[in-house]
Amino acid sequence: PGKTMQMDNPENPKILEDFIRAIGATPVLYPMRNECCGGYLTLDEKSVAESRSNKVMTSAKDHGAEMVITACPLCLYNLQKNSGVSDLPVVYFTELLAEALGLK
Repeated sequence: PGKTMQMDNPENPKILEDFIRAIGATPVLYPMRNECCGGYLTLDEKSVAESRSNKVMTSAKDHGAEMVITACPLCLYNLQKNSGVSDLPVVYFTELLAEALGLK
C-alpha cells in the first residue's frame, strides 16, 4: 500500500527499473509492464492466467525486451509456464543480481 509504506508509486512503480539501471542494464518501458499476470487465477481459471501472461510477455517482446525481470514468484511461474512465449527469458530479480555480481 503506497500511502502506508511510502516506498514507491503503486500506480507507476519505479523500484525495479531503478534496480535494473543500478546493475548496468537498461529497462524497457512497455505498456503491460505493471499489469497482473493472472497469479492465483492459474489454479481456478488457467485460461485467464494464460491470456494475461501472454499479453504481458508479448508486450515486452514487441517493445524490444531481451528478458523479463520480476519480483513476484507467481509472476515468474506464470510468465515462464503459462504465457506461450518461450523465447523471452523470465528471471527473478535476485537471479539477475547474482549474475551482475559474477555468480552463476
